[in-house]
Amino acid sequence: MNSSVSKKRINSFTGLRFYMMIIIMLSHMEFLSLLHNGYVYSRFFHNAYVAVNFFFILSGFGLAYSYKCNEHLPQITLRNSISYGIKRVKKIYPVYFILLFVCLPYCLYLSISDGNTIIVAFCKTIFKLILDIFLVQSSTGILQLSTGINSVGWFLSTLFLLYICCPLLLKLNEKIKNSLKAVSLFWGINLALIIIFYYIFEAIESRTFFDSLSYTSPYLRIFYLISGILLCDMVKLSKRNLNAFNTFSETVIVLLNILWFVFRNSITIDIHIKYIVDFLLCVLLIYIFAFERGYISKALSNSFHVKAGNNTMYWFLIHYPIRLYVHAIFSFFSPAATWYIGIIEVTIIFVLTFLVTNIITGKKHYSTDTSMK
Repeated sequence: MNSSVSKKRINSFTGLRFYMMIIIMLSHMEFLSLLHNGYVYSRFFHNAYVAVNFFFILSGFGLAYSYKCNEHLPQITLRNSISYGIKRVKKIYPVYFILLFVCLPYCLYLSISDGNTIIVAFCKTIFKLILDIFLVQSSTGILQLSTGINSVGWFLSTLFLLYICCPLLLKLNEKIKNSLKAVSLFWGINLALIIIFYYIFEAIESRTFFDSLSYTSPYLRIFYLISGILLCDMVKLSKRNLNAFNTFSETVIVLLNILWFVFRNSITIDIHIKYIVDFLLCVLLIYIFAFERGYISKALSNSFHVKAGNNTMYWFLIHYPIRLYVHAIFSFFSPAATWYIGIIEVTIIFVLTFLVTNIITGKKHYSTDTSMK
């Protein structure tokens, strides 16, 4: 097997994480849609689907890749599986925990603004805090609880719950990993399950108070994680001419992703077809860049991209509290709703996010298991 898919780290993935996180952060600047001609933002830039999918699929790929590099899994018990999940998030958890309390006053304020009494608002907020502390909020399938205190915390919660399942999934994968035919078959079945459960969860969401099953919950995202595991097997077992994966193929898939990002919201096709395209573009991106055969891969593997990519989970958790308070300050002073002011606000949010992250990490560069360690 070519060394590019057997080495310990695939740095191009770390570089891709940088750009995907910028997309996610940009998608959270919803106040831009309220500006004059705000449809420009809503139509062309408010789209995080591909980027969010990317991180879940890459997480599965990364865990399987680490396991292929002789990572030893514990005996499959509930206790060991929980310990495995804790191990995967423990580096980022202190920052996550602190940010919960940073967001707590704002969350309480919002609850009171919704018409709740101080006592009711306090009780609701504390209940959310308890769920968030144990990283189980996304398991509720209820949007108000899943988004919790720090709204973006659902992502880490879902990852944590999926990590708990990983020892079992990786053990089961041992039975098929050496057969490209079997891996391809199960990958196809997994894709079919994603589509089926989209419909099932959407039906449940439209009829019950479980209104967050198809995006934030681990019940659907587990299939994305499994896709990443199987995709790693495919990369390892691929018998194609690796020279086919070069700068041209990397350029094509990058351009397809860029065009889809820009025009996705403007295309009038069934939303489920869009979900499939989101998924398949992520899969192609990860598959092609796993071989690191082109100039784009080399560019993504430089020191800047690797350092930035390793900080993405910090950016993700930190940017949203900053966005809440910065926007509250701008709203308090009621500046004119112009793109000039909007761009200044976005710039401040991004700069403060990078500065706070740099202060927290210092000279140490941490990464979560969505990178190729």
